[in-house]
Amino acid sequence: MIHMSIVAIADMFGTGDGREELLTALARVERDAINQPGCLRYSFPTKLTEPNHFVLISEWRTRRRWTRTMRRPNSRTSSSHSTGCWRETAR
Repeated sequence: MIHMSIVAIADMFGTGDGREELLTALARVERDAINQPGCLRYSFPTKLTEPNHFVLISEWRTRRRWTRTMRRPNSRTSSSHSTGCWRETAR
């Protein structure tokens, strides 16, 4: 049987002057997410040419683990946008 992980990618853009607040919030979300069951990777790399452009990259052992974490109402990983310092874009 082949086991495949789930990879989720999202573009995020910082807004306004809250970059330091945003960086602090993203670091907290990274730490919380990596401790979730089934989380293999969770990071917010930034583009070198656009320092307010972050790319969320997360990898989960199974779709079930990813879905459970994203649906938890108190999960910082599912509500990391609560700082109001960034916006997400869909492709």
